[in-house]
Amino acid sequence: MRYVDRVVKHFGEDRDVAGITRLDVKDFLKSLNIKDVSKKNYLAAVSGILALAVEDEYIETNKAQNISLSDDGEEINPFTVDEVQRILATATGTFKDMLGILFTMGMRPSELIGLMLPNVGKEYIVIKEAIVRGRKGDTKTKSSKRKIPIRNEARPYFDNLLSTQGRKSLYLVVNNQGEPYWDIGSVRKKWKGLLEECGITHRKLYATRHTFISHMLLSGVRAPIIAEYVGHEDVRLIQSVYGHYIDGELIKLDATHKLYDTESGTLSGTPNILTDGGSA
Repeated sequence: MRYVDRVVKHFGEDRDVAGITRLDVKDFLKSLNIKDVSKKNYLAAVSGILALAVEDEYIETNKAQNISLSDDGEEINPFTVDEVQRILATATGTFKDMLGILFTMGMRPSELIGLMLPNVGKEYIVIKEAIVRGRKGDTKTKSSKRKIPIRNEARPYFDNLLSTQGRKSLYLVVNNQGEPYWDIGSVRKKWKGLLEECGITHRKLYATRHTFISHMLLSGVRAPIIAEYVGHEDVRLIQSVYGHYIDGELIKLDATHKLYDTESGTLSGTPNILTDGGSA
């Protein structure tokens, strides 16, 4: 417990964990006048605290993960195009529509289950709330609140969810009883089973977001544009963590750009310029 106590004392009890950077963690470790072998215990304490925040989907990545005295950065494992195809071809019902939106919009799962009907327009959605472990609240950071266009690949999935029968709430995503999902963890067992059925190595549901960002970079979309679209506060993190997935010349894309060659899109389509317009 003494490790956690010292960590809390250093960062402050009221410190928002979303604001803790890798540099903050490294500076904390450097401030400890102890041997490296002992510093590992404090690093484990910081990592454990941040891991809980990741599990609750309050932060995207554990900034203390894989840190040593020389930091190589975060490591991610996005799905390939073939894996996305298999997942969406195998999934059924509302769960398929949820996954379709996560893969084609890059939303956090907590943002999707927190999305309410008044914030879903014909061309845009407004993301300003999230649901984490039964608690509805604001998105995790100011940059997470955003108005973004509905990409053409995602539109069929939105339409399916909007037509859900027996709805008892104003949330876009509802379960078989017509009620909202108050915990994204309620679909983790289904997600695990789906990946097993597809013969795909297990990754957290959050990997759908990593996949979106990675393939957008592969398509040539610039990191600042992606960061604004997905509500990511740190453009440099996108560049450093996902940057090695970039391949080919830089291009600008609009909502008609297709990533995954699903029944509603193909990677071979010609991209167009990203433009504004419409209202939620």
